[in-house]
Amino acid sequence: MNRLIFRDAPLRTALELYFRTVGIKNYVIDNAVLGIVTGSGIVTRDAFPDNLFPGVTHRIKNNVLFIHQAPTAVLAERVEAVLARKLTSPTIFGAPRRVAAVLLGEKPLALLETGNPPQTKRQIVTEGDTYESFRVSRIDRDGIVLQNGERRFLVPLTPLSPKP
Repeated sequence: MNRLIFRDAPLRTALELYFRTVGIKNYVIDNAVLGIVTGSGIVTRDAFPDNLFPGVTHRIKNNVLFIHQAPTAVLAERVEAVLARKLTSPTIFGAPRRVAAVLLGEKPLALLETGNPPQTKRQIVTEGDTYESFRVSRIDRDGIVLQNGERRFLVPLTPLSPKP
């Protein structure tokens, strides 16, 4: 059983994390797919989680899963408003970093992001991976712990926009 948790995660990257989680290798994400996703749920290979990705539609043709953007003007306006603000993220040694998604399953994964949206570098990491000069020592529902020697940093699961 795998559980995905997203907080203002980039939609395309969240979809790729879902495909990697359930082992789907034959998929195509339309270039028009754009947005941010927040939510959580149990995911399986058998059923596409429409409730987790409400901004997209999908179809299967010749064993290939095709993902398309759902036609909603409201979604596009919300995405543009968030990205236009270029909100800062939590920082470690002055460099903005955030965790946008966490997958809790047999092998926990996290989507770690460096920089300010929309110009960011994203990397999917698991426990034991190296991220810049840090080692990922733990991933849980609150975020990830980065370690560099004796120094440990908790990078929380962080949305793009601040909570009221």
